[in-house]
Amino acid sequence: MALAFAIQKTDLETNSFSGLASAFNTLIDAWVPTRVLPGAFAATLADAGQRRRVKVLYQHNDRQPIGKPTKMEETSDGLYVEAKISDTPLGLETLKLIRDEVLTELSIGFDPVRFE
Repeated sequence: MALAFAIQKTDLETNSFSGLASAFNTLIDAWVPTRVLPGAFAATLADAGQRRRVKVLYQHNDRQPIGKPTKMEETSDGLYVEAKISDTPLGLETLKLIRDEVLTELSIGFDPVRFE
């Protein structure tokens, strides 16, 4: 399942970007309509081992990692992420597409822990 939200800043000098990766209380039109609630990321963010497992993937492809988050936190709006993109051809191409506003959204993959 994927959620898409706004990239707020891109820095080509540091190969980084930041933005809101998931917004709280917004109905997502997915295969199963989904609403992410505040606190949804608390367990993962509190577990250093889980945080280290989070990667930035190109188009949700786990065979195309392009970077890793350097900061993840829940804000009143949702999950805020800052990420460093690796100095690879795909990573740099992706950053340039973000800078040129060809790519404007972030998307997360997740496994729900509660269904209603």
